[in-house]
Parts: sequence; C-alpha cells; structure tokens
Amino acid sequence: DNGFCPQWPGAKAFSFEIENPGIAMLEFTALHHDEGFIDDKMCRTAIPVRCLRQGLRSVQFYDRNSQHGSFAFARLLVCVEIEQHIPWK
Repeated sequence: DNGFCPQWPGAKAFSFEIENPGIAMLEFTALHHDEGFIDDKMCRTAIPVRCLRQGLRSVQFYDRNSQHGSFAFARLLVCVEIEQHIPWK
C-alpha cells in the first residue's frame, strides 16, 4: 500500500437534516489506519453547507496547520445531492 490508491470498503451514502444552514459546516477527515494503533488524522477540510452545490465535487484537503503541505494534490471526490424540505404549516 503506497497511499496512491486508497480504498473505502463498505463506503455508503449518508444523509442528514440541517436546522440552520447559514452556520452549518460539513467536515471531511482522512484517517491513517494502522492495526493495533490509534488512527491518525492525516488531513481534513470543512465546507460551509451554504456553499455546497449539487453534483460531483472535488474537495481539497489541508494539514493540521491549515496548509496544503504534503496534501497539495490530495482531493476527495464526492457526489452531493441536496433536497429542500418545506415544513407543513
């Protein structure tokens, strides 16, 4: 495993409800998993929910100092689907 072809066995879609999209953030974190050790946070990013757009999106990762560093070319491809629910009055 050289890290150039990560795999997420059993990866599934997920959904959630947001009460206040004006202040909500969605965080993506990549962990390095070693058998018998605590998973290390490699990189992460947070995106304001109000900035999300539907479709396939490339998410840029940052290291713990909010810099690209060794993750300058690290991306996560995500498929975003947004449904607006209008509550009954």
